[in-house]
Amino acid sequence: DAYTNPLQQFDVLVYGGTPAGIAAALSAAELERNVLLVEPSGHVGGMATEGGIGLRDGPEYMRSNPKSSQFRWGLRNARFYNSSSTTPIWQPDHWVGEQSFMKMLKDANVRIIFNSSLVEGIDSIQIENNNSK
Repeated sequence: DAYTNPLQQFDVLVYGGTPAGIAAALSAAELERNVLLVEPSGHVGGMATEGGIGLRDGPEYMRSNPKSSQFRWGLRNARFYNSSSTTPIWQPDHWVGEQSFMKMLKDANVRIIFNSSLVEGIDSIQIENNNSK
């Protein structure tokens, strides 16, 4: 879900909704931290969704560990295609991969701000919405 409350404070701020940023946000949320993910574009997933690369090239231990976010993403993709298999799908259609990432972030209560960048202040970080430019 897109986040809109500018007064709320967070324990962890992650910049960039790439697979690495998503993994960082999910890891912090699993540690019961209040997490905000700021994405400069209007999409999450980076090259795993928009570029069509998928996550099949990741390390084997990540792809075979049912507790890893990479494995769970692959299983969500398989469920979308109504696969009864327990085999993850690493190369989904780009919008399926993004939908799977969004569901994982929502389930972990990670808040997301799209189309925004960060501006450093003296004692805070400001979020600038790029839609207004």
